[in-house]
Amino acid sequence: MFAPAVALLAVASAPSVMGWGFTAHQSIGLVAMNYLDDNAKTVLSKFLLSNETVSSVSTWADAVRSTPQYSWTAGLHFVNPKDAPPKTCNYDDDRDCKTGACIIGGVANYTARAVCGTNLPMQEQVDATKFIIHFISDITQPLHACGRSRGGNDEKLVFATKNSTNVHAIWDTDMPEKFLREEASIVDKTPAGYAAYLVNKLETEYKTKSASWISKHDILAVNQNGNSLAAIDWATDSNDFNCANVWPEYDADKLQDFSGKYYQNSIPIFNMQMAKAGFRLANWLNRVLGTCKPAVTTTTVAAVATTTTTTTTKAVVATTAGPVIATSTVTPAVYNPEAPVYSGAVRVSAGAAAAFAAIAAAFF
Repeated sequence: MFAPAVALLAVASAPSVMGWGFTAHQSIGLVAMNYLDDNAKTVLSKFLLSNETVSSVSTWADAVRSTPQYSWTAGLHFVNPKDAPPKTCNYDDDRDCKTGACIIGGVANYTARAVCGTNLPMQEQVDATKFIIHFISDITQPLHACGRSRGGNDEKLVFATKNSTNVHAIWDTDMPEKFLREEASIVDKTPAGYAAYLVNKLETEYKTKSASWISKHDILAVNQNGNSLAAIDWATDSNDFNCANVWPEYDADKLQDFSGKYYQNSIPIFNMQMAKAGFRLANWLNRVLGTCKPAVTTTTVAAVATTTTTTTTKAVVATTAGPVIATSTVTPAVYNPEAPVYSGAVRVSAGAAAAFAAIAAAFF
């Protein structure tokens, strides 16, 4: 039995989504929360996300893309390689996303906007962080790096009682949700329970391979097209599953009930991809928000007391025997988004002073 590994603070109601579905995105967000470092937790909870969490904002990008303000972002949730699965699977950046108008360019753009030191308005940095949270999850779904039939949306099939769904939809939603309902070891049938299951996998079955899922590229490293080198690797990894798993069994029997053998054979793939997404997302956020330098004395922010206090936080870690409470000591800090960590100096702009004062009042 697995107990929840992460505290679910606030979960928004499910919008109509594409990409990983609500359950998968929220579960991935909760997995990521389990691996955030103290700095990232502080920047997110006290500055960027306020009363929201990585999990609760994980479907925000899907919700807003149907609005006039963000409709142009719809094409940034995927990339359609011009390959031919299941015969050939490959991603070529010059061929498939030379203009950057795909998820590869989206990761590059919003990572550059989320780092501190850009002098962007606070809300733009908040939006950029939310897009990163969503896109790094989406890019691990194999059909988000697939050009066949619009990522499988045009390939109809039967899944249990659903007589007219499609390949993309069952990978997004139907298969992860069926697994959550039916997996006996998951007692809590919520995204928190699913996240606990995936964290346990990361600490056991996936432990020897998880390090290879982390990009060795700098977070701002891009190619000649301005596309993220890390995201190119991630898309290539996801694209490979289209030839190895997604399409061969579909083509073998398109009239089958896909909630049977196809689903059973896909369980190891979508669970690993969801765990991979959460683990990568935490690492990426730790690195992106690591550019936000803490200031802990009144020499930087006048509203902060001359002495700092120390608080104790608790993180729940999944084990096969259940949750174990790990205690860590964290020194509170006020974060200045305009001060890159490599600058050696902490600056507070006049425009940000009021916001930082409010953060300091709540934090100390």
